[in-house]
Amino acid sequence: MSLRIRKVNQLIKKALGEILLQDVKDPNVGFCTVTDVDVANDLRSAWVMISVMGEQKEKEKSIEHLQKASGYINKLLRSKVELRYTPRLNFKLDNTLDYSFKIETIIKEIHVDQPETDLETGADEK
Repeated sequence: MSLRIRKVNQLIKKALGEILLQDVKDPNVGFCTVTDVDVANDLRSAWVMISVMGEQKEKEKSIEHLQKASGYINKLLRSKVELRYTPRLNFKLDNTLDYSFKIETIIKEIHVDQPETDLETGADEK
């Protein structure tokens, strides 16, 4: 990925974060965070990864409403970011936070199930 694309990704990510926080007032869009932006090499389209708080159904509903409002969001983005082409936005649900919580829970369960050992000798405590 070129330096220019990385800079555009960061610029769009920051601008979209502000737009979602300040300008999108749709009650069907839950509490959202822009986690990543991946702009195509030709700068004509971008995948926007969104993390949403709530149940899976609410998350999907939020993404659906963001996609429906993409024209309005794109217009707001155009006013905040000066690019020759403002990329067409495609919103995608980012489940990495949920996945990391699941992994952390599994690790904690494993840790609870194992007896404590003395780290220096490796022997079980009695």
